[in-house]
Amino acid sequence: MKPFLVASSIQAVLGQRLIRVLCPKCKAPDPEPNPMWLKLAASARGELEGRNVCKPVGCDHCSGIGFRGRVGVFEMMVMNNQIRTLAFERAPTNKIRKAALAVE
Repeated sequence: MKPFLVASSIQAVLGQRLIRVLCPKCKAPDPEPNPMWLKLAASARGELEGRNVCKPVGCDHCSGIGFRGRVGVFEMMVMNNQIRTLAFERAPTNKIRKAALAVE
């Protein structure tokens, strides 16, 4: 398919993931959280200040795994002229990503 057909037709791109949710009955505060989780949480832009980082424990309610249910996490990229032009030119994904992140 020609790039101009796709780029001119797309208005936005939506990505979704399902993530596991800690069991509300047995989750426990983690006094020494994994630095990787803290680095990821730092991208939440202060929404986690003053909150505890919890860890899974396991109980009868969650069958001993520490997680119960899933929640959707969604991300949407609205096409703008710069991103559309990059798509027309078949630019590498990293250039399109940089252009999309510069919009915020």
